[in-house]
Amino acid sequence: MLTLNDLKQYRSSWRKPLIGDYRGYKIITMPPPSSGGLHLIQMLNILESFDLKLLGHNSAEYVLLLSEVMKYAFADRSKYLGDPDFVDVPVSEIISKQYSDRIASKLN
Repeated sequence: MLTLNDLKQYRSSWRKPLIGDYRGYKIITMPPPSSGGLHLIQMLNILESFDLKLLGHNSAEYVLLLSEVMKYAFADRSKYLGDPDFVDVPVSEIISKQYSDRIASKLN
């Protein structure tokens, strides 16, 4: 049970934001323990390998690609993510262009 004393003793943590680049746009987002920011950068990095306009917005090919990209990102979330105060999260590797290029090559 959460008590008033628990809330009084809580101290927030400041974590350095994650920074990525997507087609010339700077992406600044939250780091772990949230998985959202890390995987946002990862998924955008993978999508950079594809001409999304050519696929056509919401075409079958477009939706399939997004689904596959999300599948890889969420698999990594299950494998690697946790609270960095307790586990080693390979953030630099997951958001690297090289790692995303390897995943994108599986989707071509």
